[in-house]
Amino acid sequence: MSTQLESANPSAGDSEKPLRLRNNRMWLYTLAYVVGGGLVGFAYHKLVGCRSGACPITANPYISTIYGALMGFLAGGMLGK
Repeated sequence: MSTQLESANPSAGDSEKPLRLRNNRMWLYTLAYVVGGGLVGFAYHKLVGCRSGACPITANPYISTIYGALMGFLAGGMLGK
């Protein structure tokens, strides 16, 4: 009876491996979108910006980078499904 249990365990581990790889890829894609969104947000601040300081998002480079990263996270989550 122990041989049946031993033979059942390796097959169960093999079936979970592609799922783990898929989850790791999803995290990498999401991370790439977050980093890309942050870079786009920072570039938007540098290239377009707001000279008067009255614009709440583009006047501060930190806020525009965080906002871009958030938009990247949302876009990555929607495209990943």
